[in-house]
Amino acid sequence: MFQAPKKYQNKWSLVMDKTDKHWSRQIRKDFYVKSRDGKQYANIEVNAFIYSDEKFRLSIQSFINSSGSKDLERIPTIDRKKYDEFANRKLIQWKEKVD
Repeated sequence: MFQAPKKYQNKWSLVMDKTDKHWSRQIRKDFYVKSRDGKQYANIEVNAFIYSDEKFRLSIQSFINSSGSKDLERIPTIDRKKYDEFANRKLIQWKEKVD
């Protein structure tokens, strides 16, 4: 989902028993947050992978749109060196055409 939802809930919980037929070692959940009196929206993605009764991995990624828009589509990070190389090649090509 790239748009923040219209309705929010204050709590979320998950309880799974190993004997449950829907039990899974991996869990992924997206949470949507609004803050600053609804002027900023964020997406928090939580991934959990259970290795054993004692070990698990938890990763959290977040994205906030500080512009106030409900649009939460992530924009890929730009590799500045690759961008500069690309821009320089385009500039050279343009200069060759003009000359």
